[in-house]
Amino acid sequence: RHGDTQNPKVAAKSVQQQWATEWRTLDRDLQNTDRPWEKYKGKNMRPITAEDVRKAGASFKEFTGVGSDLLHPRVFAHLSDAGAVAVADLLNRVEDEGQRPRHQRTLLYYLIPKANGKDRPIVLLPSLIRLWETIRVGEMWNWQRENAKEWDYCSAGHTTEAAAWDTLLAQEADGVTDKPEHVATATAIIDLIKAFERAQLRHVWNKGVKHGFPLKLLSIILTYFSYARRLVVDGCASDPMHTVAAIVAGIR
Repeated sequence: RHGDTQNPKVAAKSVQQQWATEWRTLDRDLQNTDRPWEKYKGKNMRPITAEDVRKAGASFKEFTGVGSDLLHPRVFAHLSDAGAVAVADLLNRVEDEGQRPRHQRTLLYYLIPKANGKDRPIVLLPSLIRLWETIRVGEMWNWQRENAKEWDYCSAGHTTEAAAWDTLLAQEADGVTDKPEHVATATAIIDLIKAFERAQLRHVWNKGVKHGFPLKLLSIILTYFSYARRLVVDGCASDPMHTVAAIVAGIR
C-alpha cells in the first residue's frame, strides 16, 4: 500500500514525503517562527514524588506499546525506593529545564489504516514522557473542570473527539439520521481529526495563554510536540522530520 512496493525502506521514504508535505516540514518561514513556549520560565508545578512515579506506572496496561526508549511503562511501578526517587528527580529537572534527555527526543509514528485506503499516523511516545503525562494529567482536568463549556466538555479519561461521537449517538436516538445537527456533528469529527495534522503550535500556545491553561504544563507539552518524528513502516523507520505545524496525535 505504501508506494506500491514491498521494500520497507522505499515505503518509509514514500510515506515520509507524503507527511512532510502535510506537516509542512520544508516551509522554512513557518518552521522558523518564534517558539515562546521554549522560553517560558514561569512558576513550577508541585514537585513529582516517588509515590507519583509508582502510581502512574501501575496505571498502564500490561499489553501496551513501547516507544523509542524501548521501556515498558509498567516498570516504573516496580522501582526500588531509590529508583523511584531518581526518576521523580529526573522528571522534576525536566520541568525545571524545559527539555528532556536527548534519547527521549524521538517520536515514533505508526500508520493506522483508514476506511478510505489511506493512513493516519499515531505516535507512540517514549515511556518517560507517557509516565510524566499520566502524573500531570490532573493539572489539565482541573483546568477543564474550571473552564467547562457545553460545546466541548468531556469527562476525565475521554477525548473531545469521543465527546463529539457521544453527541452524534445521542442525536441518532430518535431514529432520524439526516437532520442538519447530525451532519454538523459528523463534519466536526472529521475536521477535528484533520486538525491534529494542521494545527500550528504557536496558535495552541496563544490560545492557552488566552484561556488561562497552566502554561508550565503547556510549555513542556509543546516542546516535545516539536521533537523529531519518524514514521515506521513494516519495522523500518523513516528519516527524522521536525514540525511546529501539527499536534501530536497518539495514545497515553
